[in-house]
Amino acid sequence: HGDRTGVEHAYALMVQRGYDPGARTFNALLLAFARGNDVEAAEQVLGEMAAGTVRASVVSAVVHMFLRQRMLDRAVAAYAQVVGRTVPLCASARLVQEEKSGCVDFYALAMLVRALALASRVRDAELVFEDAFVLLPCVPRRLLETLVEALEDAGLMDDAQRCLRRFMRRVEQCQPPGDDAQAEERLPLSHFAYALGAERDSAECDSVECDSVECDLAEPEPVE
Repeated sequence: HGDRTGVEHAYALMVQRGYDPGARTFNALLLAFARGNDVEAAEQVLGEMAAGTVRASVVSAVVHMFLRQRMLDRAVAAYAQVVGRTVPLCASARLVQEEKSGCVDFYALAMLVRALALASRVRDAELVFEDAFVLLPCVPRRLLETLVEALEDAGLMDDAQRCLRRFMRRVEQCQPPGDDAQAEERLPLSHFAYALGAERDSAECDSVECDSVECDLAEPEPVE
């Protein structure tokens, strides 16, 4: 609370003396409010910030603040404002603005994807996941794991399998060069992915008889 009070005081002095707070001041103020769980103040500051001026790490802090307080709709609204989407997300077209690249990071996307999937808002979760192909230089496999695992946790097994089939190849194709050394770490990372991998291997090697394989799947680390 001390940091937040200091930032608020500095902001008040700037306004009082006629200075126009810049992006750095707004980001510091927004981060302080997000860390202090001051929802109303954070929304007010976010609304005053110009497009493209919110740092990606600050966006993650704001999304985390809303989700901590079970305000999923407000988290979605903040995300939509930053990336230039409309709300509801399902009414928006595919995000194609390349200039938006870098305005959010993996953590904000992972938190939103998971929260939307657990709330059974499957289409919204898919839209945010697809945004990652525009917003991130490379979509980590971990983001697809997050989507699939959250859908499974929500009991939406058919949707989990469909999303895995839909996005797995695209995620693999966008991995950076020289990543083949970690091929054993690629999907499969859920039981559906493991099944798909087994089907693919079987189709490629018809003459090979495969023994039963046990696969220990690590529990996902929580995204904060």
